[in-house]
Amino acid sequence: HKDYPMAMYDVDNKYQKNIVLLTAEHKQPSVYKLLLSLKEEKIIKESVFCEVDNEGNSALHLAAKSTNFNWPVPGALSQMQ
Repeated sequence: HKDYPMAMYDVDNKYQKNIVLLTAEHKQPSVYKLLLSLKEEKIIKESVFCEVDNEGNSALHLAAKSTNFNWPVPGALSQMQ
């Protein structure tokens, strides 16, 4: 990341998703925390967290999409998923 910081601004050709969007979509909290720390260190710009894909999805939208993810809390919260 420090050798090629501009690569963090790249997007995929099909959906125009950047590293933050892909991290949220694939539910990678440790990578997201790393990206936040890079933002704090001023290695990447805050604007990378505000991007949307070609369908208008933000990181929050992509993180909330249903997957085969098992919510660790039983009961009503699990049903709401």
